[in-house]
Amino acid sequence: MTSPSIGFSNMDVAWSNFAFVASAVTTGIALGRFCRDPSQFFPVLTRVMAANAVLMVGVTVLAYEAEHINHSLLYALFIICFSALGACTLGITALSLNQVGHIEPEVSEAYSGGLMEWFLQAFGGTLTVVATGGAHSFAICAALLAIALAGVLADGCMLSRETLAAKANEAAMETTSFTELGEAHVVT
Repeated sequence: MTSPSIGFSNMDVAWSNFAFVASAVTTGIALGRFCRDPSQFFPVLTRVMAANAVLMVGVTVLAYEAEHINHSLLYALFIICFSALGACTLGITALSLNQVGHIEPEVSEAYSGGLMEWFLQAFGGTLTVVATGGAHSFAICAALLAIALAGVLADGCMLSRETLAAKANEAAMETTSFTELGEAHVVT
């Protein structure tokens, strides 16, 4: 997660990684327990992704300003940020899978889950190779998170329009009925 080139020891990096994973697991369990209604999935995901993007920008700023910040304070801030980032990234994986299953119910969860895992692994591996060491690593991650957030929000706008149109059609069908002769009349 954090880079020894910012001045952290390997042990410091190991603890920040632990904080990241521990908060991710805890958040995943909590979201699985308390966020069960499909209407909650997308709003929760977008808020968490927005928090993730903001946190990553914060980590980027910390990394670029590392030489001007007391080392102990910098390390404490990184632990706090990485705990929150873990919650906002890996912690929402299961909820993301629930959202995919809700949007495309006719696609088997085995396929959508497997595909999502492959994307996570391939993208994570590529990112590890491209963005390793120093503050620029965090800047790359922050830029990618902003792009992903924009895509999710755009997709959400499309889904909202489709949902509104479907509800309007449903409401129109409920308020209009047809007689045996095909004449329409409004049901009150």
